[in-house]
Amino acid sequence: MRSILFISLCSFLIIYGCSETINNNPASPPVYNEILTINLPDNYSLKLYTSDTDSLTYAYNEVYFKVWLNSTEQNTGHLKVYPEMRMTPHIVHSTPVSDSFVYNSGTGYYKGYIIFNMPTTPPNFVWNTKFTYTDNSNISHETDSVPVYISYRPERQLRYFYDLSDTAYYTLTLVKPFDPVAGINEIAFLLHRSDVYELEFEQLTDALMYLNVYKEDSLYSTGGNTDPVIGSDGFYRGNINLPHIGSWVAGDTIFYNGRIITNNPPPLPVFSFDIE
Repeated sequence: MRSILFISLCSFLIIYGCSETINNNPASPPVYNEILTINLPDNYSLKLYTSDTDSLTYAYNEVYFKVWLNSTEQNTGHLKVYPEMRMTPHIVHSTPVSDSFVYNSGTGYYKGYIIFNMPTTPPNFVWNTKFTYTDNSNISHETDSVPVYISYRPERQLRYFYDLSDTAYYTLTLVKPFDPVAGINEIAFLLHRSDVYELEFEQLTDALMYLNVYKEDSLYSTGGNTDPVIGSDGFYRGNINLPHIGSWVAGDTIFYNGRIITNNPPPLPVFSFDIE
């Protein structure tokens, strides 16, 4: 009898193990959605793609480019992107963007990010954008005032705050999660500094961040969170615990340049997450 039970148990474990292996499929490769074609001088052209949305959106966008000279795809040189929002003929501001977009042999694209700090409302408000490709001979090919349109999605979040001590604006941008699940989620941020005119943005990689995660309706704080730390790619990464259904808030205290910059004046920048 024991032999029969043992054989039955082994058969169950083998079948269970096999079913786990079969269902544990590798992640599907990303799908690159073509958003925009840009014609440059000297027979160069660009195509802009996203991989996680079907449009460019407010806040963080991971973007990809292909570059062609006539019909020959390029994999050298680099790209620069400079968006401008012209509020009036005399009031113009920009937004944080990767310093440059360089070719990534793993994806086959020029890769970087653009953070749009306003959605568009055509025809009055569009991002008039300058695209510059510098080739392998260090010759630049550029076009200006290309209209770029931005949608709004509430899960894409960024927060501004102003530090009175150094009269600077800071932009804290959520990179992930956009679709959190109950339990532990990786969280990532980008941090930028600009002057009051917001024409040039500097990416900051030497700040310290401290998270406080709590439920919105009860102020119940969670444990199991990991404060974000900077990585070699310039992103601050940590973990947040959203243990069950409800609306949750993550507040971020930031220490930079010898002092806390997120409470002068208060309140802290906070990000909202819903678990359904």
